[in-house]
Amino acid sequence: MDARVQHMQEQGIIQGYTLRESTDVQNCHFISVYMRSNDFAGFEQAIRQSPLVTAAYKISGEACYQIIAHCPSTQDLDQLTQIITPYATYKIASTLNAIK
Repeated sequence: MDARVQHMQEQGIIQGYTLRESTDVQNCHFISVYMRSNDFAGFEQAIRQSPLVTAAYKISGEACYQIIAHCPSTQDLDQLTQIITPYATYKIASTLNAIK
């Protein structure tokens, strides 16, 4: 470690580090989920276990859930839809470009 950085740590100027994960905008999908099953707990458990799901929210409005997923390939997105299908129908909106 650089002596200057170590000195700033010792003085309390640097108190921690933040890791900023780079996400590929081209692989980001917003999935609106419309439940057709009453097995909400089973659906939520299945979504929690998927490493492709970045965030999932139970929402009010037209859809029941909003999922944000990062799928490196179309095969990964297909795998995620196969997890959703036994419980619900869905609509997928995929990102084209990051504005901010």
